[in-house]
Amino acid sequence: MFHTDIYGGCYYEFQYCRWADPLTEHLDVHEFWCPDSLFIHDDEVDAHGVPFLAHYLKYLETPHSPDGSNELCCFGINYYDRTQTAAIIRRLEADRPPDCDVLLAWLQKAVFPCHGFYFLGI
Repeated sequence: MFHTDIYGGCYYEFQYCRWADPLTEHLDVHEFWCPDSLFIHDDEVDAHGVPFLAHYLKYLETPHSPDGSNELCCFGINYYDRTQTAAIIRRLEADRPPDCDVLLAWLQKAVFPCHGFYFLGI
């Protein structure tokens, strides 16, 4: 479900945040397609035909967002700080949704040395 190789054009991107102060400096300015990002194709489904967001939306519901709404935008920039990332990791470890091992391993770096992560919509 999670890819490091890109094909086609419509993806969700999990991207590490390397900025010490991402909310005030860099939430609106962004690079896409970083080489160490994880990508989920917009029509990605698990072995049973269930879409990615059906499994993972509940873990991503309350980001920091550029518009201040702190609601997930599947078409925009969503930021999760280290505390939020650690909480997401704990919930994923407890619930074990399909294909979570790749995401869990990737998220560990988002807590440290990085400053959380971005979930970038299509």
